[in-house]
Amino acid sequence: MLLCDGGGSNSSRYYIFKQDLQTLANELGIEIRIAHYPPYTSKYNPIEHRLFPHVSRVCQGVVFESV
Repeated sequence: MLLCDGGGSNSSRYYIFKQDLQTLANELGIEIRIAHYPPYTSKYNPIEHRLFPHVSRVCQGVVFESV
């Protein structure tokens, strides 16, 4: 299960994200379920605020070739 923010490019109304995720699930042969947080609640997620600055810093300038 993926817990996704309720806004931005992975919002519940953004179908490209869901199509790409379904393609990935088909390629991997697994079932993926998505649960969206309500809008405007990601600012209260302590994991995002602690983790993402470090990930952004470490991955700065890195070009990813695969998932």
